[in-house]
Amino acid sequence: SEKYEDSVFEYRHVILSKPMAVNMYRMSQGSRLLTEEEWRSLGVQQSRGWTHYEIHRPEPHVLLFRRPLGTDPTTGKAPDVPDIVLTVAVKKHHQDGSAHISCTSISGREVASVHANQTTSVKDYLLQLADQVHARENQVKAVLACGKLLSDFPKSEPVLEILLAPGMEQ
Repeated sequence: SEKYEDSVFEYRHVILSKPMAVNMYRMSQGSRLLTEEEWRSLGVQQSRGWTHYEIHRPEPHVLLFRRPLGTDPTTGKAPDVPDIVLTVAVKKHHQDGSAHISCTSISGREVASVHANQTTSVKDYLLQLADQVHARENQVKAVLACGKLLSDFPKSEPVLEILLAPGMEQ
């Protein structure tokens, strides 16, 4: 497809042929993102730096790719950008076990609010947070009130178990 962009990423989508889609489904059962090695093994050819970032459920044969603006297409190296440091804390805990997690800048202004349920992993939470603040995942540094970085915890751990643990909201 033609490329399109927002203020952080450039995007493109690739429509797989039926045989390529069958092979893709064998690899991932349509339930996870493909690595670069996997999508290239399907026959997808494009310059370096692209990441399969989302599964479009109505059309799983359409692969959605993005890369940071300014990425060198021959090396895949993204430009260096400053980190965004945000403090995260549970803003509102709901009876169903879910919660809204408030993310504030150093000035104290809320810049994002992410809804998480009991199974939302650290990885999924950080992806949602980065998306809300229009940043790359590795650019966002989520700091707990106790001073620990959320990214230092296991990526598969439920984010609410961490945030609601004793001593984390000091």
